[in-house]
Amino acid sequence: MHLGPLVSKSARWTSCAAVMLLVATIFNYDIEQQLGPWIAPLFGVAIWLMFVASFFIDIIRQIKNKDKEGLSRHGFVLVDCIVILIAVFFPYREVQIFRDFNGKLEKRLEVIKLIEENKLPRPYKHDHLIAHLPKDLEYLSEGGGDVIISDKNYGQADTRMLDRQSLHVQFYLFRGFLGHYSAFEYAADDRPPFQASEAKQLRQMAKNWYFIAM
Repeated sequence: MHLGPLVSKSARWTSCAAVMLLVATIFNYDIEQQLGPWIAPLFGVAIWLMFVASFFIDIIRQIKNKDKEGLSRHGFVLVDCIVILIAVFFPYREVQIFRDFNGKLEKRLEVIKLIEENKLPRPYKHDHLIAHLPKDLEYLSEGGGDVIISDKNYGQADTRMLDRQSLHVQFYLFRGFLGHYSAFEYAADDRPPFQASEAKQLRQMAKNWYFIAM
């Protein structure tokens, strides 16, 4: 019984799984934003399991059937190994953070101007630190379009009279269920965010801008 076609079909399936893994790796940040912090990791694990299973099944079949010609002709194993290296070592999250920052910077500066002019609605009477973005700008802050506003009076009950020289504004990138989040923070005084001492990750992206993960 000739199993060459079966081996080739198995190799093609492995390559399809490799492509899915590569796409999931490159767009991991976007997938996380769409599916949420609980479902996205499960999705990633499922893709990895599918790829690993198909990869080893393909290897075993090729060894068992000594399909050396097919292995040499298609180079599937080499391609799959390259995909694994990319998926493990490629700094996709860093790339996506910089892409989000640079791609939306101008629009976020427009929001800063609206805040300085007190033109953003603050829908929560109990918390004047929160302002809501207009519908067409909600994409600038994940999790509903809210931004967090503070100044040197941070922590006081009423911050409607903002001090522009010490204005800080947070735009969410990710909001978890347990209080964890990551955000870009505008700092008019170019000082680190007020929560810097508690941050898991803190990086200055540009003058007056920080990335913070809590």
